Amino acid sequence: MDYRLALFLPMFYKHAWTAYNARRGRYPGGLYAKGIALYEAAFYLWALTLSTPLAPLVWTMVLIHLAGVPLYFTGALSRYAAYGRAYSLFEAAELAVLAALAAFLV
Repeated sequence: MDYRLALFLPMFYKHAWTAYNARRGRYPGGLYAKGIALYEAAFYLWALTLSTPLAPLVWTMVLIHLAGVPLYFTGALSRYAAYGRAYSLFEAAELAVLAALAAFLV
């Protein structure tokens, strides 16, 4: 098994938690939100080095997550609870992207 799969664990945990809870208006907060926002952005930058056919999708995720860092740092997501269901769907779709990326390492 590839040791790089361990880098996926925080991503799977965060996205599963958020996909389940965002639709109810619950979002990560505090230092955890800031740390995971930075981790996600760094993770997708690292994922570009995997040289998979998913590179265009990974670039899209890089841009989304670099734009999302300020949202987590300012707490903006919690002010937009009305979008919880849409955010939950995005997080669930991101789980599928992560699974596809992880499949290239297995």
